[in-house]
Amino acid sequence: MSLIIFDGFDSYANGNTDISQRWDILNVDPNDLTFVTGRFGGVGKSLRSNDDYRSINITTLNNNEIIFGFAFKLDEAATKWNGAIFETYASGEKAVSCEWNSDGTIEWYRSSTSIATANIIPLIKGAWYFLEFKIKLTNSTISGDCVLRINNEQVFDMIGVDTLGTNSNITDLRIGPGATKAPDNAWQVRYIDDLYISNTSGSAPNNTFLGDIRVVTIRPTGNGTTNNFLGSDADSTDNYLHVDEETPDGDTSYVESSTSGEIDMYLMNNLPVTPVNIFGLENILICKKDDAGTRTGKHVLRLGGTNYPTGEFFPSADSYIAFTNLWEKNPDTDSQWLKTDIDNLEAGIKVES
Repeated sequence: MSLIIFDGFDSYANGNTDISQRWDILNVDPNDLTFVTGRFGGVGKSLRSNDDYRSINITTLNNNEIIFGFAFKLDEAATKWNGAIFETYASGEKAVSCEWNSDGTIEWYRSSTSIATANIIPLIKGAWYFLEFKIKLTNSTISGDCVLRINNEQVFDMIGVDTLGTNSNITDLRIGPGATKAPDNAWQVRYIDDLYISNTSGSAPNNTFLGDIRVVTIRPTGNGTTNNFLGSDADSTDNYLHVDEETPDGDTSYVESSTSGEIDMYLMNNLPVTPVNIFGLENILICKKDDAGTRTGKHVLRLGGTNYPTGEFFPSADSYIAFTNLWEKNPDTDSQWLKTDIDNLEAGIKVES
């Protein structure tokens, strides 16, 4: 596995509930975390932050080096560039982080110590840029260990710098203004979109920079081959209509089953674009259980007439949580995904126990 997570922020509406089903969030006022039109327009969204918003966090990493990228825009009304871009942590210890300086340069830190300054080309407020970082914890960086790319071009390569603290593996990545306010206590409105996080294990093309990528969200458009679940309308007809919302609506509409082995599958939208590469496909299920006892589920993809279930996940009682499974390759062919694969698959859920 190289690709760890990606998100286009297309299925969130509320900053304090929707996104927290999938991400950890720190010190966030829901009024300061909103979702607006994304960088490609249409139905896509981006994450907009200001004021008390701090960061979205992934806390399940365990890698000596990571690669991540996201589209970034500073609001054109901002007075200056300032504040943290990201922070990494190694078992609770703050590791490498980056902050905007007010002049638009990027300052690199190990813990709270400045270790380098990236004098990048001037960026324009109100314009989208795709930022990519590679971070490695090591006693002395060599070329390629700690890198910044903007719009697919390498603009900074840190050489001969100690980035290693007490712990050698990055466990947490926080993306956003960070744990402390900007130096002048003035927040600026910023946007991020089309985010990915990966590591250098696994095989090409996912074990290095992916470049300026786009995360496309597709949703159910019809019933699939098998529909065993009961809809919230008390039947199993047109179950897809209960799970096709742009934003999950909790107990308003849903499908459910308490019978082991039952499966609910859905036809999905075709991809609206024809990509050069498809680096991965991620199935997202928003689930909960409504009684005591053990309950487990599985993600299921159906390709070429065969169901491909995943390992088990464990819903929580009375709390909707996003459960994800990422396929870097088509499980039916063990090859990189093609648009025709996506356009012809079914996706769904299975009650395992």
